[in-house]
Amino acid sequence: MLAERQAGNPRVFCDRKGGPLRRQNLQRRSFKPLLKAAECPNIHFHDLRHTYASLSLADCVPIKVVSDTMGHSRSSVTMDIYAHMLPSQEQLAADQMDKMFG
Repeated sequence: MLAERQAGNPRVFCDRKGGPLRRQNLQRRSFKPLLKAAECPNIHFHDLRHTYASLSLADCVPIKVVSDTMGHSRSSVTMDIYAHMLPSQEQLAADQMDKMFG
């Protein structure tokens, strides 16, 4: 069970005593049971990061925003890992021209 955030505690999510979450406890007590209850496939917790980045980039969220949210030190790190998820720049340019003149 997770505790509610308390005033003065910098953690958004914390354990029952307000301390830092331990990855294995989070997975065993919360994440895996949630997946099972929702009848979702048994994925790794880290897969959520990849899903966030992939969906954000596919939806044209600026690379700088995705990079900052992911906690990457530079946008180039995000690009190196997720560039294959970026929509074709040529297609985006063509779509923009269609919008302007269509």
